[in-house]
Amino acid sequence: MPREAEIANQAPPPGFPGYLRIRWISASPSGKTARFLVVDRHGNLLGTISWHGPWRQYVFAPGNETIWSHGCLAELQSALKRLTENKPEIPAEYA
Repeated sequence: MPREAEIANQAPPPGFPGYLRIRWISASPSGKTARFLVVDRHGNLLGTISWHGPWRQYVFAPGNETIWSHGCLAELQSALKRLTENKPEIPAEYA
């Protein structure tokens, strides 16, 4: 199974300019899933990604006052799908 850095830092799909950077920040309080920051290519915080148990998938919580183009949303959707399908392993020192 791919590690979190391999999943989150994959090159954007063909045709996507790579608007977003997804960075692992910590394990969840339970230690079973990961949490990520989402920043734009200039380093501005856009929101967070975390596991939502009731839906059994990773979800995005946008920051206040953020705006999104269809390209950014498509890139974010692709990242959420990859994270959910390839649930990242939590490094032992953080679990």
